[in-house]
Amino acid sequence: MVELREPPAAAHPASIQTPKEFGGLRQPASPLDWPDLDNLDHPAALQARIDRVPVWHHRYQLPGGVWTKGPFLPGDRLHRIGLPERLDGKTVLDVGAWDGFYTFECERRGAQVTSADTWNPEHLVTSEGYAIAHRVLKSRAKPVQVSVHDLDPAVHGRFDIVLFLGVLYHLTNPFEALQKLRAVTKHTLIVETASDMRLASTPALGFYPGSELENDNTNWFAPNARALEGMCRAAGFREAKLYWQMSLPKAIARAGYRLVRLGANPIKSFNRGRIVVHATV
Repeated sequence: MVELREPPAAAHPASIQTPKEFGGLRQPASPLDWPDLDNLDHPAALQARIDRVPVWHHRYQLPGGVWTKGPFLPGDRLHRIGLPERLDGKTVLDVGAWDGFYTFECERRGAQVTSADTWNPEHLVTSEGYAIAHRVLKSRAKPVQVSVHDLDPAVHGRFDIVLFLGVLYHLTNPFEALQKLRAVTKHTLIVETASDMRLASTPALGFYPGSELENDNTNWFAPNARALEGMCRAAGFREAKLYWQMSLPKAIARAGYRLVRLGANPIKSFNRGRIVVHATV
């Protein structure tokens, strides 16, 4: 997960040099510099090491049939993203990598992958789970501890495919983030995000000054498809097209279900969802 609010420019370098501790969570200077990563070939040993990680987000399978412990099953939504079946010879930047599911999936498909994240314990995110999976998968992915707002092609390079999945709505300056992503994208940016304002006939974003979106006060903006497409073009991409959105019948059925079971406003339920946009250079 990338930085939720833009840090002062002078603060960021120090933040990746000094270990942090928040509520018992610690992030070492190097994303892979965690203890007890050896001798994890036996499933029982691997499971015990996984169980010691305080916070997981992704739940996915590792060697030996062992599963990580996150609440989110990204494999169930992988078809929505639109990754090519093979990525041989391609370079991929996974921005907001967290536990690394998409990093390792792209690597499995043949890509050379760089994982970018702040892995900030203040936001209950560390690289511990990523480091465990990286070790047992014998991954060659390169982790870089950096905010999306600090991405620089002169420092980090440019990539055939850039993934920006589940991050945009956490940012206080989402348009600047898209501009930074454009600078490091050689061909395609894939953005997956919370969305709102589906019924609006023009580009629009929902804004949440509190915890109005999913009872989470780190959620700030959610665009409709027209807005996200337009933002990508304005950020410098040649083209941007909606790749995935829940179909109208399913969105209507979900709104009805939430009304009956939860008493939720059906218009609000219909408006909100998730979208995936592919932007090309």
